[in-house]
Amino acid sequence: MSRESDNKTMSYISVIIDRLSGLLGLLINSIIAVFLAYQFGIKTKAINLILILLFLSLFSLWLIYNRELWSRFKLLHVIFVRLKIEEVAKKIYEAIYAYKNKKKLAIYLIFLSFVFQFITVVVNYLVALALGVNVPFVYFWIFIPLICLVTMLPISINGIGLRDISYITCFATLGIPAASAFAISLAVLSIVIGMGLIGGLVYAAE
Repeated sequence: MSRESDNKTMSYISVIIDRLSGLLGLLINSIIAVFLAYQFGIKTKAINLILILLFLSLFSLWLIYNRELWSRFKLLHVIFVRLKIEEVAKKIYEAIYAYKNKKKLAIYLIFLSFVFQFITVVVNYLVALALGVNVPFVYFWIFIPLICLVTMLPISINGIGLRDISYITCFATLGIPAASAFAISLAVLSIVIGMGLIGGLVYAAE
């Protein structure tokens, strides 16, 4: 991205904004899933985790948009100076804070993220049906956002391993065999890689 825009800092910032909007899209899907779960009388420990993540995310947003509170974190300022990333950190914060005055754009981003995450849930559901795994759609609406949150952690390549374990762990609560859950994970990963390869070919052609 920086090679295309000649602005490495803004390229980093755009990725951070993308991650944040993606997180909010996931959480909105999760909230709807929790509501539906209660309506259908579905009880799962995943719901408690979703509520905790929702609270932490809202609390984090409150912190981000509270300049007065941030100004009191003198230790952060010292750390950024020592690491020589003070200017970069300031630009990133200002870019995120700017969305406070761009509510329409922020809502549009979150809406697009919500639609994308919902399509991801639908794709997983259709893959499961194709593999003969018949689980109510609402469970996918609960589990897939959680799995996506786990795979966002930067501790593996493209979430490989983390994604598989997450699928197996979540669907095990419904009595789905590990082999079937792993098959869903592998099939979805194949779709993601396939789409990436197509995009890569288009990018290379340009």
